[in-house]
Amino acid sequence: MDEKIIITFLGTNGWYATETGHTTCVLMDTRNSYIILDAGTGIYKIDKYITNDKPIYLFLSHFHLEHICGLHILNKFHFRQEMTICCYHGGKKLLENIVKQPYTLALTDLSF
Repeated sequence: MDEKIIITFLGTNGWYATETGHTTCVLMDTRNSYIILDAGTGIYKIDKYITNDKPIYLFLSHFHLEHICGLHILNKFHFRQEMTICCYHGGKKLLENIVKQPYTLALTDLSF
């Protein structure tokens, strides 16, 4: 049985968002989960595409600003399911330094 995967490019610009696009963020809608590749400014649109309770996995390729600048709006989303954030070994400490006050809510304060 073939699995249908819907790929939506939410941001493909380079270093900064412009009138024509947002920084890197790709959403993959699979049968069993949602997969988000990077959290550029395009991530602000994911709630328009995540429509059911499948698990959400956010993969951060690296911590250059254009790949993570959307992390500060994660508190905007009110998903019922959990979101798992995945990054390279040792990246958790960097992530915890970025996703915290005064920049945004801490990871532990998010509703999912």
